[in-house]
Amino acid sequence: MHNLVWILCGGCVLLGSPVQAGEFPAAGFRRQVVEATHRFEGTGSTATAFLVTDSSGDEPVDAEATEATKSPIYLITAAHVVEKMQGESAKLLLRKVVEGVTSRQPIEVRIRDGDRSLWKKHPEHDVAVLSFEGPREDVHPLPVTALADWEVWEKGGWEPGSLLWSVGYPHAGQFDPEPSSYPLVRLGCLATHPATTTPQRPLFLAEYNTFEGDSGGPVVAGSGDERHPGWILGLVHGQHFLNETYRLRYEEGTIRKRLGCAITIASPVILETMDMLDAARAVPEAERPPTN
Repeated sequence: MHNLVWILCGGCVLLGSPVQAGEFPAAGFRRQVVEATHRFEGTGSTATAFLVTDSSGDEPVDAEATEATKSPIYLITAAHVVEKMQGESAKLLLRKVVEGVTSRQPIEVRIRDGDRSLWKKHPEHDVAVLSFEGPREDVHPLPVTALADWEVWEKGGWEPGSLLWSVGYPHAGQFDPEPSSYPLVRLGCLATHPATTTPQRPLFLAEYNTFEGDSGGPVVAGSGDERHPGWILGLVHGQHFLNETYRLRYEEGTIRKRLGCAITIASPVILETMDMLDAARAVPEAERPPTN
């Protein structure tokens, strides 16, 4: 039996075609993204980050690997998230399973060395990448192959209304949904035409219930290809608001309303920023300028 998609549009109801299998990530992929996503807390800013490893994903993260042999792990978030954090360190809430019980495991993440920023910021877009130096046995990063590049964007077959999943921590500074610190997953769709998301304008809108705190979180899509479980299409940068002013006899002000669309930066920009961090790390430490 087919699942049907109903689309509400400007006072009319459109009955969409049956949902195809490719609309959904393969079994386990969304859970894999959830396992890689963490609450990122600092003085002045709390939001979402996720971990990616520079490997194919065919092998587990090796906790015993040496510095020379282990694949690097990257902590990815929106640049404004880490820029607003004060001081030299922040907290990343990992999770640890002991006797079948999952509990939060906060670790310290160095974000500055004095006045020197330790993250790499994309020069044009709101993406930041740091090297993850925490305990490897407590993390489950995504393989870098899960991030869609421009070729995947071009051939992925997505269209306006294709299903998306957002993974993050809405209202992270106030709302704590459960004690293990797993993120929330919300269902939405691609609100803009994917043909408009290009290297010259690597942005798109995702329609779902988004809030402060979602910034830096991954946005997930099905692959339409049984050889690939799913894709990270981008990360959340912000949301759209509508401001309405009013004036009464004894009062005036502005009412801010959420439009319900997340401004999302396309995943190839994340890949570019990871490459920039790798290039910066290749420079001898004494010669390095501020990372961002």
